[in-house]
Amino acid sequence: MRTATVLVGVLGVLAGLMVTVPAQAADRAFRDVRDDAPARVDIRAVRVTHRAKALRVVIRLDDVRRTRDGSMDSFAVYVDSLRRRTGPEFFANVEGSHLYFGRMRRWRAVRPDRDDPYTSGCRRARADVDLRDDRVTFVLPRTRRCIGRIARARVSAVAAHRVRPSGSRFVVDNAPARRRFYRQVRVG
Repeated sequence: MRTATVLVGVLGVLAGLMVTVPAQAADRAFRDVRDDAPARVDIRAVRVTHRAKALRVVIRLDDVRRTRDGSMDSFAVYVDSLRRRTGPEFFANVEGSHLYFGRMRRWRAVRPDRDDPYTSGCRRARADVDLRDDRVTFVLPRTRRCIGRIARARVSAVAAHRVRPSGSRFVVDNAPARRRFYRQVRVG
């Protein structure tokens, strides 16, 4: 009888510990306003996964496809880690097959690294465009050369399609809105 009582007590403590153990990654999904832009740039949802090693942002769109000249549209994410400052601290942008990563201040890009003007030394940053599933995935490592060890992140996403080949006119969708962020996601 005493062994059963001790076993029930131990199981109760273990069950209590399992409830309070944090998840391995903080994960949040956000929906965007439906049909607020033309289909090829209409952002449907944004999922943010903030892990110990990287921040992962997945943008789901209506209809991702190549342009007439075979290139891709432009997709970007902005990451805000300091609420007291205006605007994001980091950006990642994929245009065709080129990934750009950099630091920002007050919604403007800070001068890029001379040795690596595309990714400013953040070599493990990735962006994958999936035409079949209509999504774009950004992975930004939490290393010193990339976004660092930020505890919280707010994200904004942009999809843009060049209407004229000269680049003088674009169709754009901002999620959640222009120069606005979704709620913060803490590292998990």
